Amino acid sequence: MDVRKLSIGHLPFLRILLIYMLGLELGSGIPWTQNLQINFIVAGFFSLIILLMLQAFGEKRVLTFSCYFVLFGLSLLCGSKNYAMGYDETANKGQFIAEVVSLASETQHQIRVEVVLKKQIKDAGVHAIRIPALALFWKDAENMQDYSSGDLIQFEGLLTPVQGPLNPQEFDYANYLKGKSIRFQVQGSAKELRLLRKSTSWSIYNTGQHIQQILAEKYKKFFQEEEVFQVIAAISIGLRTDFSKQLLKTYINTGTIHVLSVSGMHIGLLYLVLTFLLKPIDYLNHGRNMRFLLTMLFIWFYAMICGFSPAVLRATVMYSLLLYGYWKHQSIISFNLLFASAWILLIIDPDMRYDIGFQLSYLAILGIMLFVPIFQKIGYSSKKWKKSLLNLIYSAIAAQLICSPLTLYYFHQFPLYFLAANILMAIPSAVILYLSLILMLSPFQVLNEILATCMTQLIEEIHMLLKFIEGLPFSSFEGIHFSFSMMIISYGALLAFFFSYALRYKYLFLLAQMFMLFLIVLFCFGIYQDAVYKGLIFYQVKKDIAISYIHQGEVLLVSTFDSLQHNQLQYAVMPHLNRYQQFKPWKDNQLIKLSRNQNVNELLTFGSSLKLFILNQTCQRIPEVDVLLIRNNSELDSIPYSKICILDGSNHDEYLVQLKLKMDSIKQPYYLLKDNFAYVWDR
Repeated sequence: MDVRKLSIGHLPFLRILLIYMLGLELGSGIPWTQNLQINFIVAGFFSLIILLMLQAFGEKRVLTFSCYFVLFGLSLLCGSKNYAMGYDETANKGQFIAEVVSLASETQHQIRVEVVLKKQIKDAGVHAIRIPALALFWKDAENMQDYSSGDLIQFEGLLTPVQGPLNPQEFDYANYLKGKSIRFQVQGSAKELRLLRKSTSWSIYNTGQHIQQILAEKYKKFFQEEEVFQVIAAISIGLRTDFSKQLLKTYINTGTIHVLSVSGMHIGLLYLVLTFLLKPIDYLNHGRNMRFLLTMLFIWFYAMICGFSPAVLRATVMYSLLLYGYWKHQSIISFNLLFASAWILLIIDPDMRYDIGFQLSYLAILGIMLFVPIFQKIGYSSKKWKKSLLNLIYSAIAAQLICSPLTLYYFHQFPLYFLAANILMAIPSAVILYLSLILMLSPFQVLNEILATCMTQLIEEIHMLLKFIEGLPFSSFEGIHFSFSMMIISYGALLAFFFSYALRYKYLFLLAQMFMLFLIVLFCFGIYQDAVYKGLIFYQVKKDIAISYIHQGEVLLVSTFDSLQHNQLQYAVMPHLNRYQQFKPWKDNQLIKLSRNQNVNELLTFGSSLKLFILNQTCQRIPEVDVLLIRNNSELDSIPYSKICILDGSNHDEYLVQLKLKMDSIKQPYYLLKDNFAYVWDR
């Protein structure tokens, strides 16, 4: 399809999607109540009556405007779908009755399960609420039951909003949970958790999860190596397990992490196979209708097994619409397919628009649709194998081109050899999918063992290849500072480039160049600022210590953690420090390990004159320093004046209240690090 012939008139679902998303954003900011929702429904009903009357009188223009008006009103109402009703921050502790909405996942110390809080039992009685939340239970019970969607449970817990990132460039976990319609978390004890009622109603989600577990057990019989099983389960049935850190890092650094999840590529491959295998049905009476129906049922059944992830849902809805168009002998414009599927998914779950996977999935397809036709005009071959290879290269470049600004904003990382890695992974990942589907359906033991041996060998070869690519110089740039404004400028440049081609306006091409020049200036200025930066940063790591000293590109980390590879450092600290460690490998002497002994005080000197005293226990004489870090409720007869006092998470709340009063009385500057953002001291 020639993108130059497109106009807004050819894309009705784009208009619908934009109006709907505008209503969702405005609706999510309205403090909804049940009465307000009822009023909206009543207003929508009367608006529908008016629409029917206008249609009867043939007022088409008014009818079109009214349709958009009603759509906007309904989108406002949909914005309240996952709104937390009944939350009272002054009474957030007590007994809760909740409905389970997902299978529980376990970590070393916690059990996590997504729930919808239905009732809260307080001293005054039982109060009806509706709050989607993530329930966290500490593993302090010997026997834990398995909970499934629809189960009703009761527990005692503390309900709080999910905190945003508390360190510079830390991953925004709150925004990630927002994509799952979760804005609150409730913490409790597994001992206090009890089942009130087991779900007896049929659930398509539970059925899909049950089939997925059966298939996973079958895979485990044939794949003894844990890494091989994890890759097979992720590619074929969308089962995400705890991958090893090194394996996950290899896929991330080579830009192939998307392979470890079921996406549109998998649905497309399945669609091609089903179309080929079911083609003979066309010769039967009503065979064509049967073929389309069976293909659609198989695709949705596969999506159910994969857990209806956003990428799978996007592809499933798109192929369903495509099949419907072919069934009706109609050609559906691919852009309308894309926007229609997005609209349908956002009707099902409005908060899916916050999901990173949803955003990247639709951006990748949009980039392929927009830029591959342009690339094909630049370079084209009539030979079939060259044409296929070029289309694969163009698709990888287009997807990476349009997704890079968003991934840089979220993850601050860019894999340099993504193109080579994705081209080399295209055929092996397809082979693994097809072989795993055969293994999934095959009842023959000998055949299954042969397939398992082939797939194990193939995956081992893939991992060797990816590790080789990862080991190449500058394979991945980490710690890239990419702000929200830089992301917007990047997309402005991409859109200007596209429309300059589509509309043949040279002024748009000049605008795109200006955007790119401005982006380059901002990026270079950011690199210069990082190169000359001097500062001391106290990171938020709860009761532990993580302090970095940065001086013109030289980085030193002081911490109670014993390794740079520690999970807490990798999550909370390293994303920020990698920004100043560009092109240089980390050395062991860049980490100063502090003792976890709470009876040892530390005096540290950074550079030539900056002094830091870490007070772990009561001290008779505290030296005069620039920065004083007070920990473990240390008693202070007198507070020596320093430029700043830091109060971290190892102190109790009651102690902090008294200490702040004392510091206020002597006008001593201080910063409360506990439950707050990291303290950044620019020098």
